[in-house]
Amino acid sequence: MNEVTLNIVFHKLVLNEKECITEFILNIDKATEIITRIQERKYAGQTKFSKLKIYFDDGDNSFMNIFFNNIKELSLENKDIKLAIVTDQVGHKGHLSLKQLKYLKEKNINITSHGVSHAALAIYNNGEILDTPKGGVYRNMTRGRLNQLSEEEVWYQLFESRDWLEKHVGSIDEFVLPYGTYNESTVRIFNRLSKYNFLSTCDNYLDSGKNLRPRYLITNSKSCAEIIDEICLLDLN
Repeated sequence: MNEVTLNIVFHKLVLNEKECITEFILNIDKATEIITRIQERKYAGQTKFSKLKIYFDDGDNSFMNIFFNNIKELSLENKDIKLAIVTDQVGHKGHLSLKQLKYLKEKNINITSHGVSHAALAIYNNGEILDTPKGGVYRNMTRGRLNQLSEEEVWYQLFESRDWLEKHVGSIDEFVLPYGTYNESTVRIFNRLSKYNFLSTCDNYLDSGKNLRPRYLITNSKSCAEIIDEICLLDLN
């Protein structure tokens, strides 16, 4: 039986609580408290999972500036940390540079793809996931969760981001879905491409090793206690 893993997702970390201006920005103290509490529950045998992996989506440079030096103190290993990188943003203000990505890769931090431009690979309309239009033009699309990508535009995000990362950083085996959204076409294109081993979502389940990988999104809209309680109730899909 595959080992059961909890995958949690952070975005941007800050030092001052006043800087938490969106739900995806967390104070480092809250982030470390969440990780510490999860580790305590895990070591005490009070969880359904035995491993913890931590994702940092979007490639914000707060990972390097704030979190990186705390990894050992939190009883984490570098190989259990994953950076989901938007290739268009590498080296831009507020984001990790290519030099930093190469350094982190050498330190056994996992680099994964988060698309070329962080365009959603599937979108919702009135709460229903829409089908992906067939055909289209093989091109980049702007960042966002509202633009409906065609099949060719989905191919572009999957293939070109991996190609860029492999040329500049090294081997990549995982695509992290922007906004966590996908549909049947997304999965079919992912399987046909055969360039990644894993397609990572924001589905709230524990990870049993399937190639459609669930992850729990940490936001600032819930207290530490609420987050820990929800995590401890997660089950396998």
